[in-house]
Amino acid sequence: MRFTNLQLLRLAAALGVVGFHLGVHGGGLFPAAGGVLPWVRGGWWVQFPVPLFFALSGFVLTHALQTAPRGRFLFARFLRLYPGYWLAMAFGLAVVWHGVWPVDQRGAARFSTTAFALVPGGPAKGYYVLGGVEWSLIYEVMLSVALTALSLLGVRRGLPLGVAAWLAVLAAKVYFQPGYASEPFPHPRTILLSAYSVPFLLGVLAYYLRDAGGRWRWVVLAALVGFIAVVVPRAAGDRELHWCAWGVAGAVAVWFAVQGRQVAATNRLARLGDATYGLYLVHVPVMLAVLYRSVLRQWAMPPEAVLLLAGGAAVAAGLLFGLLESALHSRVRPLAKLRGAEVRWPALRVPAFRRN
Repeated sequence: MRFTNLQLLRLAAALGVVGFHLGVHGGGLFPAAGGVLPWVRGGWWVQFPVPLFFALSGFVLTHALQTAPRGRFLFARFLRLYPGYWLAMAFGLAVVWHGVWPVDQRGAARFSTTAFALVPGGPAKGYYVLGGVEWSLIYEVMLSVALTALSLLGVRRGLPLGVAAWLAVLAAKVYFQPGYASEPFPHPRTILLSAYSVPFLLGVLAYYLRDAGGRWRWVVLAALVGFIAVVVPRAAGDRELHWCAWGVAGAVAVWFAVQGRQVAATNRLARLGDATYGLYLVHVPVMLAVLYRSVLRQWAMPPEAVLLLAGGAAVAAGLLFGLLESALHSRVRPLAKLRGAEVRWPALRVPAFRRN
């Protein structure tokens, strides 16, 4: 079964990430701007997306592990993450070094082998070609490998038990040693103890609860709204607890999305969900290109208009890149299923959008 409602969550989360970065980077250049800026800087809708992405990954990857052999699963993850990421890295480097960013900003965006391989190297390695979004991809790689290792315990019972034990260790770490391993760019010695893994692990458990309590889904939705309104703000004073609270909300949102009727696979918004990985990868370079040029060239536009232009350009260019990345992935994906000479390459084409 394909859980097409998750495509809608992906799209909403990707747009939320764009809004968050628009608030961060736009606020740095136009601190006194009104209009859209306070809205994208302070709302829960820009704090929720990344934990939601992690929870979505936990759910979807657990579903894939139910039937895919472990080696094939890992190779499929490689094909899903790396080709599009390397293409985005090339795009980001071109944007930086062809004069779109100011000279004093170019030193923060440089090629590094640890970034290229998406391996943990700590916060001082300079993973900034794509504006810093690389940190989450490092966790995606690590968690994919860790999930595969835990599946050796058995995908039906051992995997959820192993994930529950991991969550218990993380809860003890947060309680007894708060702040430890809390840097977004992880160190190889501490990544397994980072609370940033919590939403992903909760997404795994959400998969095993997908068939439980469906008739109470509207009650659960009301409880989720109350949790976001009451509990999450109270955890805002502690970065780890706040992240974990959003992780709970993300996992519950994923569970709710798979309950009941799924949208049609041909739904336009659901199909755009395939483009969200590419949008996530390149939206910051596009956004910064517009923002920096507006300052350097002293555009005769109010800050609010520049912010809207930068956000719109990031979404439009990101979705176009995402469609290209999705088409590239559809071409290389058969490599994970076929062997040697059996591989046949389908034509590379961007999927057309049709009415439902």
